Amino acid sequence: MSARIPHCSHRVLASSRTTRAMFWLGLCGILLLSWGMPQNLASSEGPDPYRSWQQGRPGESLPLLWQKAQAHGDWALWYDTGICALAADDAVSAGRALLAAHRAAPWRNQARELLAQHDLPEPPRLHQDVLGPWPLLLQGWWGTLLALALSLSLCMCIATPWRRASGVSAILLGILLLPPLLLRSLDQHNDWWILKEKTVLIDVGGEPIGALQAGDIVLPISHDIPRRRLRVRDAENREGFVAQSLLLPVP
Repeated sequence: MSARIPHCSHRVLASSRTTRAMFWLGLCGILLLSWGMPQNLASSEGPDPYRSWQQGRPGESLPLLWQKAQAHGDWALWYDTGICALAADDAVSAGRALLAAHRAAPWRNQARELLAQHDLPEPPRLHQDVLGPWPLLLQGWWGTLLALALSLSLCMCIATPWRRASGVSAILLGILLLPPLLLRSLDQHNDWWILKEKTVLIDVGGEPIGALQAGDIVLPISHDIPRRRLRVRDAENREGFVAQSLLLPVP
């Protein structure tokens, strides 16, 4: 009888270790899967960036809105920043902000429509465009809940007897979540540049290829560091060089 008591205590200890392992694996899974997802809550610290705009001074609100949008990467903040820039007659900043809003949520049409209404350049095509509204699953609390479900399924698959059912659940949730995350990561690493003034696209020998207008979007191909210029491709698929000092990055 006494020989069986240590055996039971070992089973209880193993069960306790399994429970702790599931907890820590679940926590790590939530943190990893939540990386790169939009923030659900925005900080309200600092001065109200909308106050000056509401008082008829959008130019004073624009830097504050821009700073807040860059800090949070939220679609609504970038969209509001674009509208504020339009109200302040800053077409280049409006284009940059609305392009950032489109990249943050390409399934929304408002930023694209506003760009078209004000004769601003159309956004380049994104990898996420092939998914349609699928990335909506990653937004807000839906994304957090799906990430939690996936992490718990992985933990149950590793640390519980229900390996088959939890494994199937993890695979299905992974298929649902991973493609939008991967494609969004690719889109965030694609650089867009916007011209802050009118210039000319030139070839390697300095001969003009064509005119570029302020606000035009170009995609970088390579850097010519000694001459401080970029080799770019414009919306008409022309390739040439532009001085780096004339370009502003799209956030």
